[in-house]
Amino acid sequence: MRTGAISYERIEQTAFIGADGLAKLQSKRVAVLGLGNIGGQLARHLAMLGVKLTLVDCGLVERQNLATQGYETVDLGTPKVSPTERNLKAINPDCSVNPIFSEFRRLGAAALQVADLVLCCFDSLADRLLVNERCWRLGTPWIDAAIDGTGRLLYGKVVLHDPGSTEGPCYLCRWDQHGLQEALRLERERAEQAGNGARGCANWRFEFNRGELSPPTLSISSLGGVIGGIQSLAAIDFLLARTEPSVAGNEISVEFSHHPYSMRVCQLRRNRHCLFDHQRFRLVAAEDDLATLTVGRLFDIAEKQLGVPVTLQFHDRELITRLRCPGCTNHLEPFKLAEVIQEEELICSCGATRRAGGLDRVRSFTREQARPFLERTCGELGLPNSDVVSATNGSENVDILIG
Repeated sequence: MRTGAISYERIEQTAFIGADGLAKLQSKRVAVLGLGNIGGQLARHLAMLGVKLTLVDCGLVERQNLATQGYETVDLGTPKVSPTERNLKAINPDCSVNPIFSEFRRLGAAALQVADLVLCCFDSLADRLLVNERCWRLGTPWIDAAIDGTGRLLYGKVVLHDPGSTEGPCYLCRWDQHGLQEALRLERERAEQAGNGARGCANWRFEFNRGELSPPTLSISSLGGVIGGIQSLAAIDFLLARTEPSVAGNEISVEFSHHPYSMRVCQLRRNRHCLFDHQRFRLVAAEDDLATLTVGRLFDIAEKQLGVPVTLQFHDRELITRLRCPGCTNHLEPFKLAEVIQEEELICSCGATRRAGGLDRVRSFTREQARPFLERTCGELGLPNSDVVSATNGSENVDILIG
């Protein structure tokens, strides 16, 4: 038995984990995305085992969270990651906890490459789509958990997505284009009807990511606890590699709305016509940091790998090359990502609000097109650490890891 602030004796005596399994779990790092009804409870299960945790959430504790997410009144107004970290360290001082207070999409595309497993507890379809893309590009397995948030059903589900499985599906495999667009539209409408417009993207800067809004989750903590428990069991099972063949694509759903209660396991399959290409990053690390790595240097790295000419492309980001004033001829050339442009930059001296038209919003570009901002650094553009800029010559690709 180990000595220290917490005793694992009873865990080590279980057949499911045992001493060797516990040591293996404690060598792993798991990222928990979203600290709401599911994620906050899930994190406690893993912390008690000593699993290394990375917590990602952009929310502040609000009064409506107290009845469903286990926060305390003293936590009101603080980032959810802060009291969660404090509580987890109180439960197990030996547990490594790395809190990240940020919107997930503002993190670098490769920010989670250090995680052995990602556990998604977001309530937004758009967030799940982004988690799916980033995890698949990195080859990182992830487990999605969701509960019915309409307040009408006591229903939840958990499903494992493993890029290492040749037959396992990604999150997008279940959708066709029409169904996906309709689901995003309905989610946005429910969010707007619930009065969550303040979080939304009426602002042109976020129109390319219109799924950012999500309706509030109307449920009770008990359901989140059940689903978080199932998700944690699936995580332990996967990290210990107890199941062969892989359980990738196993969707576990539970229903407590009516008697008799039900639990169902459904095997999902890879869609060969999926909207997502299931490709991995071919990462090449840039030696420079954000403060010194210029756009010109990115082209140099890409051209060394692929020859010339090449085209560079951002992932889920737009570079704003010009802000135009509708009230006068004044304009601004910020050469920044849309999400980092400040409100004061939008206001023209004439009082009107500057906007960026379609041709002023760039996601891919050649060296010639980048001539006005070749000397700008990635930091000046607003790219985050561990982001990825991809390059192609038309037949081959390379992905440059920055920061």
